[in-house]
Amino acid sequence: MLVDITRPIRKRPPRPIANQSINPAANPTPATNPAPTLSELILTIQPSEPASTTELTPAAEPTLRRLRHRPNFLLLLLSLPTQTTKTHRPLNLGLLLGLFILTQEILLKLLAFSSPHIIVSLALTALWTLPAIAILALVFHFLPHRLSKILAIILASTITIIFIAQYSFTMLYGTPVSFAMTGTALDTGLDFIGMFFDKVAQHWWQNGLFALVLTIFIIILSKTKSQTQKNLSVKIFILSIASIALPYLSFVLPHTIGSPYNLYFQTNNISANTDTFGLLTAERLDLQRLIFGFTESAPEVTAPAPVNPTDPTVDYHGMFKNKNLIFIVGESFSELALRPDTTPTLYRLRQEGFNFTNFYEPTFYSTIGGEFMATTGLLPTPTRLSNWQNGKTPNFQYALGFWPGYQTRAYHDWLYSYYSRNISRPTLGFANRYKGCYNGLEQKMDCKTWPASDSEFAQNWGFEFIGDNVPVNTQPKATYILTVSGHGTQFDGWSFAANAQSRKHRDAVEAAYPDLSENAKSYLAANMELDLMVAELLRQAEAAGELDNTVIALVGDHPPYAMTSAQCDELATLPLTNNQNGDPISTGFFGKDACYRGRFTNPFLLWTPTMRPTQINKVGYAADILPTLLNLFAIPYDSSQLAGQDLLNPATEGLAIFPDNRSWVSDRAKYDASSREWQANPGYEEFVNQDYINQINALVANRFTIFPN
Repeated sequence: MLVDITRPIRKRPPRPIANQSINPAANPTPATNPAPTLSELILTIQPSEPASTTELTPAAEPTLRRLRHRPNFLLLLLSLPTQTTKTHRPLNLGLLLGLFILTQEILLKLLAFSSPHIIVSLALTALWTLPAIAILALVFHFLPHRLSKILAIILASTITIIFIAQYSFTMLYGTPVSFAMTGTALDTGLDFIGMFFDKVAQHWWQNGLFALVLTIFIIILSKTKSQTQKNLSVKIFILSIASIALPYLSFVLPHTIGSPYNLYFQTNNISANTDTFGLLTAERLDLQRLIFGFTESAPEVTAPAPVNPTDPTVDYHGMFKNKNLIFIVGESFSELALRPDTTPTLYRLRQEGFNFTNFYEPTFYSTIGGEFMATTGLLPTPTRLSNWQNGKTPNFQYALGFWPGYQTRAYHDWLYSYYSRNISRPTLGFANRYKGCYNGLEQKMDCKTWPASDSEFAQNWGFEFIGDNVPVNTQPKATYILTVSGHGTQFDGWSFAANAQSRKHRDAVEAAYPDLSENAKSYLAANMELDLMVAELLRQAEAAGELDNTVIALVGDHPPYAMTSAQCDELATLPLTNNQNGDPISTGFFGKDACYRGRFTNPFLLWTPTMRPTQINKVGYAADILPTLLNLFAIPYDSSQLAGQDLLNPATEGLAIFPDNRSWVSDRAKYDASSREWQANPGYEEFVNQDYINQINALVANRFTIFPN
């Protein structure tokens, strides 16, 4: 209780201290006693006896006189911290924040990654989160109470935003975003932002869980007391250092592909690193490698020979020698859009040309990843793509623009500088031979409508690379075109309201497919523009007498990932979109929807009017396109310098690599790197075992080391 300072205070001698003489001569005089602290004063004036008998020490009297006319509530407030400190043990808020981070890490792993050994996987993530917990606990040990609370809330909110963003990126692209790719993401502007927030909205309840954990943390924080410590005990210091060093014990595990040691020292794979170490450790490694550089290392390995090779009696080398080539990367073109009623020209090209029945187009950071694989024959990494956009990579000597003896050009019927293509095009050999909107195309076509018209581009610019002004026998033409009409729209995937090219063909699609959702209809309608473009180019080639000397190669840049799973499955279950086994393409080993990371077969159209229809069942993917074309057009190249391989070579086994987490499909088996599960393809069970899986994993790691970052 508090003493009434308005009443007279009776003096009484100070209480004797144990083992201390009460003889005044044996003790210091009151004049030499130090002045009491405020806490001592408060304790002095809160005796257990009634106020009427309370007396102060002589040393306390001067201070009390200064407070005599202050209100009583001031003394009450000043006494609260002392009372609280004596009854509540303070908690280190850094430790609480570390546990919050661990909770978010576990939540991300459960929502975005799969593992058959979930307990071991969670234990590894918890182990690699210990350093963050230890460091935060050490830092917050010395911070004042109010500052520690403010800082904890700021850090927790920032971390939650990062986790929500990276989860949404993983759902959109199949991999968390790397620091090296942040510039690429920003370069796409509203286009990217729209699809990103659309993906956030699609996974609202998963993202809501991250926000819920933050809310619970703030509530607990508001009820928690902390106290600044001046000294750090040796025991706490040793425990903190041990926590920082403990995760490195995981390196005692076998140093196989995908092991903690391999991922930490030899492999640059942010998806696998996030799955193994947790997001914060993966981002720390990613930033460290971006700043100081990093070169992957992988064991040398020999690719396995095919079990059932394609017909070795057929030699495709030079089949298209000296012919004109029109190489098209179709924006978001996929198996879902290929059908005889809405895309009859493209459908005919597959039926009459090479029909690659096991071809894949993996998703890796939107258009730029698919375009990079198709044009360079190499595998994309975040650093490699960033350097490509910034003009820091050496020239790709086998890219189309460098073909000897060919007149080469490149076009993109949208902004010429989008994704910094004005910088990257020269590395493909198109220096001063690249046109896009606002560096030439706007002179003869509409570049203001979104998206621009592929067919209008062909009508107004096809003459540049199809006309008969250049003799075919002396200088054939090689042209690269990146389209735009099939592009997903901001915030809603595909819609008639947002896609001008879809609106042009709305009536035709609604008449053919009245029961589809609007986005599914709009996607089909947008791809009708691509079909009309190819039809127009063929018409011009025939009019110029160049049709028999012209080859069309067409592939998508990525699946239509801006669509929802339900919309993808709508199109996947329609007739004429089944795979060679007769199953809907939305089902299969990977267990995801048809748009998931490109892990379903996608068309690669390769056609010339003078060839006979040819079916190729060998597994392939986008990186195989360039070496296949080089062989067909008899352009010399060193196969060891390319990650892809010739799809028509009977001496090699087919392999498709998914760059997001390095899963793969081969002629013999499928392997999911996230779960580390594998499954033999029908008829190949006796040829697949763990040794084969390990050999292909080593081969995949080796393919990522080809070409410098």
